[in-house]
Amino acid sequence: MSKTKSITEMVTELQRENEALQGLKRLFNRACKEQFGYEPNKIREMLKRCEMYDKKALANGIQRQGQQTANERSE
Repeated sequence: MSKTKSITEMVTELQRENEALQGLKRLFNRACKEQFGYEPNKIREMLKRCEMYDKKALANGIQRQGQQTANERSE
């Protein structure tokens, strides 16, 4: 039969779990900094910028292809 936990016990358990997760987060952040030279937030920012650049480059490439096709027809 399962024992019901008091609110105090549940809060204490959640606090321990939170502390453990915060420790893992610090380790992950340190590993990213050592491996890549950047904090995870900076890496996310760089990836977003790269994604925006790729989308813009793709859109410009499609526009250029359309312009080339129109120029070929006019010749």
